Amino acid sequence: SLDDMPGARTQAVAVELTDGRVLVTMGWDGDQVPSTDTWIYDPSTDDWRSAADVPSSQMSTSGVAMPDGKVYFFGGIWMDQDAMVLVYQEEVLIYDVLEDTWTTGAARPDQMSAMEAAPLDEERILVMGGLDSGLHESDACYIYDTVTDSYVMTDPLPGPRGFGVAFQHRNDVYYAGGSDGMSFQ
Repeated sequence: SLDDMPGARTQAVAVELTDGRVLVTMGWDGDQVPSTDTWIYDPSTDDWRSAADVPSSQMSTSGVAMPDGKVYFFGGIWMDQDAMVLVYQEEVLIYDVLEDTWTTGAARPDQMSAMEAAPLDEERILVMGGLDSGLHESDACYIYDTVTDSYVMTDPLPGPRGFGVAFQHRNDVYYAGGSDGMSFQ
């Protein structure tokens, strides 16, 4: 049997790293408390190790590992428990695997959460769909450039979509499933 994760987690983000290990971060712990824990799982040894805590706990986040050794996270949201308001993570959260450090990158041009992301090539990431600041599904698409740390708006999805999955396969990016606000796709 496989080694248990170091702690219970729901709505976490799991990203396969370029070396085959898996980074697991954010989400909610077993007591439904937002978590800043970050772990790296090595399937070849069935071992978990702790990594640097993420600067802010979030949910509805998408992450992409890139050849530069960094993992880029987009579209997070969390509840400010004191003010009881939703807070959007507008900046890219960037985890440097080698240095075990977190930094932030450019802010998106709009407030979005539940976005999906997939690599376009070795330097660019397609960030798509999600929920706008009114919590309505969106068709917005952006290309994030990891070298220039900037966004460019690109053609939208065929229709609004949130909570789906995005992936790259043979140099094409796909967006599957999710909701258009009226029904599941």
